[in-house]
Amino acid sequence: MKSESLFRCFKGKQAQCKKGGKREQNKEYRSQRTSCCNNIGWQTLPDDIMEIILQHLNLRERIRLRIICKSWNSLAMRRDFSNAPQLPWLLLPQASNKYLSCSSVSDGKFHTLRLPKPVRGGRVCGCSKGWLVMIKEKVFNSKLYLVNPISRDQHQLPSLRTIPSFHKFVNTNKSKRGGALLFCNSFTLSTSDVKSKNCIVAAVFDELTLGLCRPGDKTWSVFHVLDENEHLTTILFSSSGMLYALFSSPGKNGIVVASHSLNFGDDTVKIKFFFWSSSEN
Repeated sequence: MKSESLFRCFKGKQAQCKKGGKREQNKEYRSQRTSCCNNIGWQTLPDDIMEIILQHLNLRERIRLRIICKSWNSLAMRRDFSNAPQLPWLLLPQASNKYLSCSSVSDGKFHTLRLPKPVRGGRVCGCSKGWLVMIKEKVFNSKLYLVNPISRDQHQLPSLRTIPSFHKFVNTNKSKRGGALLFCNSFTLSTSDVKSKNCIVAAVFDELTLGLCRPGDKTWSVFHVLDENEHLTTILFSSSGMLYALFSSPGKNGIVVASHSLNFGDDTVKIKFFFWSSSEN
């Protein structure tokens, strides 16, 4: 069967589901899943054929594809298979402990994504390369997670209590007003493949501390790289693995670039500082 025929067949099944109500759609989806799973030919389509199909599907359709059968569920989430071109979804303010709400810029529709159980009740405090950073607050036992809202994968990051300055923060008025969420300022990942040994998570805490870890680590590696009255505002990994950091520094005029190397376990992380000051001469 040609790839074009397979694609038309799949789109035909989608069109049939749209004709009925929600209950009829659910019945049709279950029927499709049973049919596909019983048909070894559909379950074991070659990767190149699946890649052609997925290139025609937007993100919403790709999520729906996951219910067909187990093999399609894993293929639908593969990041090396690109989606059809579309504008990104916007994450809306959290109104539920169990769900995230998103708005599609391209069609104006709203979508609800169910959170995995371990992170329900948590709040979003950052994002990078397709992953959300969520915090579940329990004072000194507050926990951080990397969460993929589409695949629902999650990976726990080291506890905030492994950061010395956090113990002082919880007793401040700032903590009482906004909780540990105000302690976490910025996050960035070196790669979207969080299972890779090369994946590094960098974070800014309380605008003063730079933290590094890998998913699965038990503690944060903490670096104090600031002078007095300086504040670390934003960090970002480049595609080459260089970590860029933007500082607010009233003692320096204009933009000053400085490079350093941080020893992180057996690796060295190169970081380039950009100092910015709004003060005028």
